[in-house]
Amino acid sequence: MTSNKANTPTQNVCNNYSNGSNNRQQSANLTPSGELILEGRSLTEIPREIALAHGPATKLLNVKENNLTAATNMNYFTNLTTLILDKNNLSGISFFPPMPTVKTLWFNNNRCDDLNCLCKDLVRCFPNLEYFSMLNNPCCPAFYDETVLGANKYRRYRLLLSYHLKKLRFLDATPISLSERNEANLKGQFLGKTAKPIRKNNRPLSPGLSKE
Repeated sequence: MTSNKANTPTQNVCNNYSNGSNNRQQSANLTPSGELILEGRSLTEIPREIALAHGPATKLLNVKENNLTAATNMNYFTNLTTLILDKNNLSGISFFPPMPTVKTLWFNNNRCDDLNCLCKDLVRCFPNLEYFSMLNNPCCPAFYDETVLGANKYRRYRLLLSYHLKKLRFLDATPISLSERNEANLKGQFLGKTAKPIRKNNRPLSPGLSKE
């Protein structure tokens, strides 16, 4: 039996809002310069329809203020040079595929707390980065901290990233200096390691020997 009951005005508003939200997630316009703006859409991944339609022609992809948890369709963006991932609650980028064309990555205001792990993933996913910013992440020391300890933490952070990303030119909007690059090449391999305490030898003394 078919029901002829009409939707209430409230139901119509809710349905229209839901349909509009879904349509907004599935549609996007590419600018003549190759910019694709998907900011603030509550996306967990790039919709396949958008990736198929615009991926190869996209130079800049802005997915700021979303909730990305997968990079399922990122492989369609074969000519991407700039990726904006600010404010996505990301703890890392391990789920991204290798994207060697990307030279600029914005990763500000996320939740990454493991710099060593991030460095390894950056090398794998974005090996040709020249511009990188990750301010306001737990593993990024405050660059404005002028105390001796704070300044040293930020210096070591810059050296570690410079060591792993050989083509990096700017970090957090500040150029990588020649002296930083040289120091990174010399010390970078040691900066991400934690010194292990030396265990004392507790073997029993040989007969006839005594502790002094």
